[in-house]
Amino acid sequence: MRENETKPAVAGFAADKAAELEAIRALLRERRGLDFRVCRRSMVERRVLGRAALARASDLGQYLARLRRDESEIEALIGHLTIKVSRFCRDAYVFAKLAELVLPERARCRRGAALSLWSAGCGWGEEAYSLALLLRRAGLAGSVLGTDVHEGALAVARAGLYRPAALAELPAEQVAEYFALQAGRHGPSYLLEPAVRELVRFQAHDLTAAGPPGRDFDLVLCRNVLIYFDLPTQQRVESLLAASLAPGGFLCLGEAEWLGEPPLSAFAVADRQARLFRKAS
Repeated sequence: MRENETKPAVAGFAADKAAELEAIRALLRERRGLDFRVCRRSMVERRVLGRAALARASDLGQYLARLRRDESEIEALIGHLTIKVSRFCRDAYVFAKLAELVLPERARCRRGAALSLWSAGCGWGEEAYSLALLLRRAGLAGSVLGTDVHEGALAVARAGLYRPAALAELPAEQVAEYFALQAGRHGPSYLLEPAVRELVRFQAHDLTAAGPPGRDFDLVLCRNVLIYFDLPTQQRVESLLAASLAPGGFLCLGEAEWLGEPPLSAFAVADRQARLFRKAS
């Protein structure tokens, strides 16, 4: 789940719809196995109301009835609840540190063995592919796992086709080298080259309900995801992320996030501005 969501107008909705809201969350647990009770209630309520308004429901009761009969609206709501706001190499300082500090250090530790990177909460795939681009440009062997709870977002990620705004922070020479311009009915798009896409594997994974999707990662990128969870869930997910890392591996969080205690005691701060932590060897 990502930050900077738009707050739609929700005029016409009453404030005392707790029962309908809980019924909607129960429906998502039943139909998709996703438990939004672990997310901050204010965020869930705001986004459900926003999606109901976009769906032209007169109230949450009517919107709940639609969800019960319309699987496509369930998918639309999940997409709205897990809004993704990202771009390739978003925040140049962070990705410079990954390229200058993290990848060289982990390559030395691995002594030529392939690196293993994880983008948790990868959304449309931009950050997972950004890690693949770092590997490619550094000439390092490795692979990237991208995970998210939203199957629709993962389908987009696997296609590797992006609108120009997603590439806004990439240097023009990298866009020209790694992307092919595609004409489309809704304007131009850019297709990431197969050699980079092949470095990334995408799979569904719920950070709040499952164990790590792997172990011994050299780098875990989980940016602007923890801020949407309640405190007990944040602590549980932080411990999961720590357990997934190799000794000496790195964890990168979002600019508004910081590790709690524990598992902060298991890490050294590698770069405060980049929210970059190194796990004890």
